Amino acid sequence: MQKCILLTGFEPFGGRQLNQSFESIKDLQGQEINEYLIIVQQLPVVWQEAANIVIKSIKKYSPMAVVMFGEASSSEFIRLEQRAVNKRANYQDNLSNFPPSLIINESPDASFELFSTLNLQNIYNSLINIYPVEYSNTAGEYLCNETFYKVLNTDSAQIKGFIHVPTSPQFNLPLAIKIVVSKIAADLSDPNSSIK
Repeated sequence: MQKCILLTGFEPFGGRQLNQSFESIKDLQGQEINEYLIIVQQLPVVWQEAANIVIKSIKKYSPMAVVMFGEASSSEFIRLEQRAVNKRANYQDNLSNFPPSLIINESPDASFELFSTLNLQNIYNSLINIYPVEYSNTAGEYLCNETFYKVLNTDSAQIKGFIHVPTSPQFNLPLAIKIVVSKIAADLSDPNSSIK
């Protein structure tokens, strides 16, 4: 099977018609970037189901990297998420369900925080002179964080990370995301890269 990178974004929620996390990546489906086939998936805003879909796709496609995207309505920046935490907020999903627990992994030895394995500094450097970008220390406690935490908690070898995008970007967001994905693909192809 051809080497690939898996990108995920969410369906609309909160009464909105679009979700920029999916709109910004959907046109990359089937493209080849640095010899990596790009696979794009839209995830439901449903507790547990979103993470389960990503984990199943990892098993199916064996991607070299998994990059999850979500919306951040409070930010005008592309936010590079550094960590996920073992917490859920008591919010309803698109099926009007509340989370089954406020703790994602209830095992007594579960880590409270898990960290992105993307080379965030390289991504930041590829964007900073063109687009608004910042590091973030919290992916929230909604579906974005839950999905990020569960995917990081798998024992698969892929590079994994999460990026939040603005709800109403004042710049060409799809182009910015293509730059991000191109940088990740270049890092994967670099024999001296530290992310593999």
